[in-house]
Amino acid sequence: MPHPPDSRPSPLWLAAGTGLVGVSLGAAAVMLGLRTGARDLRDDEAAVVTAAEECVAPAVEAMPPPAERPQSGTLVEAVAATRDAVVNVATGRTLGAGVIVDPRGIVVTNYHVIADALAVPSGLRVDASKSPTVTARFENGRELSATVLVADPEEDLAILRLRAPDSSERFAAVSLGRSSELAVGQEVFAVGNPLGLNHSVSRGIVAGLDRTEVLRGRKLPLVQLDASINVGNSGGPLFSLDGALVGIVTMKRRDAQGIAFAVPVDHVRGFLRAVSDPELPRRSGAIGLEIMARRATGPADWRLGYGAWLEITKVMADGPAARAGLRLGDGVVEVRGKRIDGIAVGAGGIGALSQYLQSTVRTLFPGERLPLTVVRGDAVERVEVEVGAAPLDTQAVIDAEELLGLRLVPGTAVIDGVLAGSPLARLRRPLPGLQIVGLVDRTIASVEDLAAELASLQELRRESLGPLEVLVGLREGDAGATEVYLVLVE
Repeated sequence: MPHPPDSRPSPLWLAAGTGLVGVSLGAAAVMLGLRTGARDLRDDEAAVVTAAEECVAPAVEAMPPPAERPQSGTLVEAVAATRDAVVNVATGRTLGAGVIVDPRGIVVTNYHVIADALAVPSGLRVDASKSPTVTARFENGRELSATVLVADPEEDLAILRLRAPDSSERFAAVSLGRSSELAVGQEVFAVGNPLGLNHSVSRGIVAGLDRTEVLRGRKLPLVQLDASINVGNSGGPLFSLDGALVGIVTMKRRDAQGIAFAVPVDHVRGFLRAVSDPELPRRSGAIGLEIMARRATGPADWRLGYGAWLEITKVMADGPAARAGLRLGDGVVEVRGKRIDGIAVGAGGIGALSQYLQSTVRTLFPGERLPLTVVRGDAVERVEVEVGAAPLDTQAVIDAEELLGLRLVPGTAVIDGVLAGSPLARLRRPLPGLQIVGLVDRTIASVEDLAAELASLQELRRESLGPLEVLVGLREGDAGATEVYLVLVE
């Protein structure tokens, strides 16, 4: 099974008005980045665009409550119930699988399964007018072409649309389960195209949850499974025994047997929602917390058996954390079941504990739920926080940190600090207190101006093959002289 490419080419967005392009994180509050961007299409593709938007949206509907679902059956029954919703995917050089998530023929697979069909070198943006296609093969041998609607290398996810002779044809589609309800030891099965063996089924168990150290440079929490996974399983579905989709198989360990991983379906659902909503605001997510890392200095300082925690120093009124019941003074001791005191801090010191929560949150989409364990007084509480969206001024703080390495005073364009290692950190000049008054070729008169220009810069960065040279204008006070610096944004 091929691994996702190490390079990070720009996303291909073939559905107008939609786009999902990566994540970023604020300094003080825990944030998730979710932005939208569109690739312009020719007029004669408008019908395809409309169909894509209509077909993707129903896929994000929630599963019924557990009490209303069919009870888990045998593996034979589950395979039979899902067989017609699984397709093998081929590009000519790559084999993989996909799963139909909407009756109108919307298929989810991995980006690296269909990357060859994009017919461009890694890192180049695709001409959307070429409408790249792949071949989808059903279990009964029927073959249809499928158009690539969305391809995102950052998420290693792609959305296809089956092209049937009769455009009104409806296909068998799976129900999206809840990966947050998975338990270690639970039986699951994968369906794929390993080594070209059509619709092969492999059975296993959930071997681990929330494996966040697997993907290079990302903290996306993956589902670990021990089912037999081989070349050709990529992009195929992972099912529970009640036939609900719980993940998309994405990779295996080359140096091990029985260690494979799947993107959890809750993340897939967020991806589908993001690319289905043309009105999705260009905002990062937020859970509305400010935190400070704490560590016990002696046995008496431990909190109910925990030697380190993230103390909540602020809870934003009416924010996601407040709605989840988190309070000032609570100590976050586990994130998705992983103990804070078990995280290696390395050269980052105790601040790495805060960064762990931040980097985990930034992989999530708005609407995903983040399980936390907190110590409150003499009790341990477990809560789930649903990720929300950041306000405009917070978005500026997030983007300034990610792109320029600058921390801003919230609600302003004034520099509060400089991140170590950032280009501006090498200047022989203290920057805190200076105001950003120019960026690229635009005058910055307000935080709204700054937020808009940073958002545009994010899009340019993702489309670029190399660092961008950006002019940043800084000024001390209203009457000071403007100093202009050249910054390389990677």
